[in-house]
Amino acid sequence: MQCRRVRCALSLLFVLGLGCAATSAPPGDDGGDEALGTSDGSDVDDADGDVSEDQDTDPPPADPVVDPIAAVLMRNLDLVICAPAVDPWNHFMEMSPTTTRYQSCAAVCSDWRACTTETVARGRAQLELAFVVDEDGQGRGFGGTLRFTRDGARDRVVLFHKGGAGTEYVEDDLPERVESAGGTYVEPKWVAEVDTAVGWFSRPFAESRLEKNLYGVTLRPAAVMKWLYLNLATDKLSTVGCSGGSIATYYPRHWHGLDVILRYQLVSGGPVMAKIQAACGSTDVGLGRCTIDPTTVCTSGPECGPDGGTCSPYEWKDPNLIMEAVRGTIDHLHANATGGSSDCDDGTPQPAFDASDFDSPLHTSDSLNEHRIDFMTNLGAIGADDALNVVASEAAIYSALAGEKSWTVQTSGIHCDSFKTDAAWELLRVGAGLE
Repeated sequence: MQCRRVRCALSLLFVLGLGCAATSAPPGDDGGDEALGTSDGSDVDDADGDVSEDQDTDPPPADPVVDPIAAVLMRNLDLVICAPAVDPWNHFMEMSPTTTRYQSCAAVCSDWRACTTETVARGRAQLELAFVVDEDGQGRGFGGTLRFTRDGARDRVVLFHKGGAGTEYVEDDLPERVESAGGTYVEPKWVAEVDTAVGWFSRPFAESRLEKNLYGVTLRPAAVMKWLYLNLATDKLSTVGCSGGSIATYYPRHWHGLDVILRYQLVSGGPVMAKIQAACGSTDVGLGRCTIDPTTVCTSGPECGPDGGTCSPYEWKDPNLIMEAVRGTIDHLHANATGGSSDCDDGTPQPAFDASDFDSPLHTSDSLNEHRIDFMTNLGAIGADDALNVVASEAAIYSALAGEKSWTVQTSGIHCDSFKTDAAWELLRVGAGLE
């Protein structure tokens, strides 16, 4: 299968030393005959540059063919698999400028197949693995638990991700439908540290290689995707995520090149954090997108026309407990960069936030999705996406994509309820090949 070939290509990259500097002469060597590739200088005749008859005139070997998927995966982080235990992690805390947490494996597992534990969910056997994203090259980073269907088809793996901090498992019926159709459900549940409570959004620690912004922390779910593709799946992955889960599943393809390992994506209620300054209310006050026609930028309802819906602003609804948590997450995540801890919550302009925008010029992004991405949103009810002001962010990303996509509006239900509908299952069933 394709991902098995990628493992071989990754090994080839290591052997070839691609991406490393060219080998130079040893220290103290002046280059001499050895630098010319000869032992006695006999291949070069004289100062006129005439070539002797015995010189090898064959053309140089062609550059090795590098698998593009292997090259992308090399750029992404690895997971360290932990040995099973009641608490499989060592826990660390960093206090300045704000408290953040990270982990390492209490004991490292050399073969993940020997380190699964069995559990039951939805009446089906599941396997679980504890892991840590290796963020510093020393096995330290943010950790979690992977749960996946024990007996599902590995060529139809569907990655789910819970919203918010991602410290719980998805509760709607889409995972059960995936399993009933013969596919494999898989989902990370990130470590829940009680004093930070932001899960995978936790601000990277001082020695972490991750940038202290949204671009940086989305390398954590990207590492999960990479591991799944190389170790569990036998074909490309599909993903499902709402709210914070849509950030975790979408941005790895947007920023980190993982479009190449994805077959299909279903998102709802996000990705939420597309334009941070505008969402914090520090710039572009009133700017938004139309709810029915997501391609239209607006500042008032009439701009959306009779069939375009209403104008939903970028600025996160205030007061609202859900969006207060989102603003607090932004302040926590960017604390090292800003030197403060309440700029978003206060609506204070902060240039450091711009690095987390989906269209930030600081980071290369991919707007040509090579697989279908379906967007869903809930409108009209208290607690729906338009009431929370998360539609504009989702619409901005939808509008920027050049590949196959769809925009589906549900006129009932609250934030993320679209995934409870038959319409969501129909999209996922077809997109993920669960027919």
